[in-house]
Amino acid sequence: MYTFYTIRIYDKIFIVMKKENIILTVLLFTLAIFVTCLTTNYDYDLFARLEVGEIFFKLHTVLKHDPFSYTPTLYWFDHEWGSGVFFYAFLNLLGPAGLIILNAILFFITTFFLLKHNKNIEYPLLTGTLFLFLLNYEAGQLIKCQAFTFMLTSLTIYILEKFKNQNSKLIWFLPVIIALWCNLHGGVAAGLGIISIYTIIHLIKRKTNAHKLVLAATLSYAALLINPYGIRYVAYLLYTITVPRTNIEDWISVFHPRFFVRYLPVVVIMVSMLCCKIYRNIKTKNFDFYEYSIILITMFLSFLHLKNIPLATIILFFFASKDINYYFNQIKYFKTINKCLYIVIPILAIAIPFTINIPRATHFCFPFTEVEFIKINNIKGNIIAPFGDAGYISYKLYPDNKIFIDGRYDGVYPMKVFYDYINFVNNKNGWTNAIDNYPTDIIIVSKTEKIYDILKKELHSKWVEIFSSNQRGIFVKKENVKSFYKEPIYDINYYRNNLFKTNFVNYIKRENYD
Repeated sequence: MYTFYTIRIYDKIFIVMKKENIILTVLLFTLAIFVTCLTTNYDYDLFARLEVGEIFFKLHTVLKHDPFSYTPTLYWFDHEWGSGVFFYAFLNLLGPAGLIILNAILFFITTFFLLKHNKNIEYPLLTGTLFLFLLNYEAGQLIKCQAFTFMLTSLTIYILEKFKNQNSKLIWFLPVIIALWCNLHGGVAAGLGIISIYTIIHLIKRKTNAHKLVLAATLSYAALLINPYGIRYVAYLLYTITVPRTNIEDWISVFHPRFFVRYLPVVVIMVSMLCCKIYRNIKTKNFDFYEYSIILITMFLSFLHLKNIPLATIILFFFASKDINYYFNQIKYFKTINKCLYIVIPILAIAIPFTINIPRATHFCFPFTEVEFIKINNIKGNIIAPFGDAGYISYKLYPDNKIFIDGRYDGVYPMKVFYDYINFVNNKNGWTNAIDNYPTDIIIVSKTEKIYDILKKELHSKWVEIFSSNQRGIFVKKENVKSFYKEPIYDINYYRNNLFKTNFVNYIKRENYD
């Protein structure tokens, strides 16, 4: 009888725990959607990714050359083609809400494995909430290919930790993860780096199961070959890791004066978390060589390049959440805050249906009126534009207008083309090469760039400004100036409602896209 009631009690406890886990999961996924809805703009490269995804579904191919540019291009190793397939599939299935949902799914899964690794922490909902808000802040714009790296990094570390502590058979999924990862984002290099760190430490410590991890790591490296480009992809990946990118925002140091103020709160949070972990580990005399190796390497890389900050944040939360929760537990208000979140998150969810289907785009980020002006006035020709704008321009104006360069700068274009562009927008020596040595017909330039004032003051008398918005100006050659131009629509809702309407793929069919 005693045994019977004991079993009943355990069954009830299990049911309650299961319900709590379900509630926690629902709340965190709801919060992931809400946090994603706070983002005001899509990533600049979204439209270039959607082009690839639509071509995959409609033409059943992965492009190996670039049809959208008028400058010389290279053989295209598109290491993010799989992301474009996901982006287009969710957009085509669910409309603009699909992109929100996909982003939320990736953020949620990242959080899920982080909390699953730290399953005994006192405040999982509070920890997950802090992590989601911080990750969304660091990611900046919506629906980046990098979000797949966030998710797969979290999953990879979870599997490696399970193997380290329990000799888990999940280790054999690592090659599958890498095979998927190398077709979604170049961040697969980070995944292989993490696997390598665990493998090296396992060998140094002479663990009895080290041979399993060595084999799994070897198969993971071999899995890089599962891509549309074969072994040449590996050489390309090595090139992308080592190529200098000093002129690209994502690859600038966090301590650069232009970005330091924005990222100072992030740096403070990261350093504080590390200090809490170190202090508690000193008190408990429990230092994990695996954890500190990965934390210190990724933190160093994050301070070196802005792009790596989300990766370092994921790893810090992975390994420092237990220590942070220990200190949370010393402050009574945190328990109250954690309880309040069970009420606050459902209230926040009320706003989701009213915002989830609104396209995330503003005049500040995308050249809506400029593209409309070119289209309604039938201005055909090759366009040099800020490469953040160029993806949208080709998405809307191809084939009547081709672009100089866009966000795929390190995978599609020779470095000479890239540096000619950089010299042009920054008014450096040889800045005229971009418009004199290439068949450039139209210039769209941001008013924040130095070159705008040069062109505006007619120091380069060959070009005339024919349209000016709050953010950009359009210039054409003097001999091509018309006597009259129609004015574009300025209503942002018009552009949002027509944001994903395009016919570019119908023209791609006529080209040799293999």
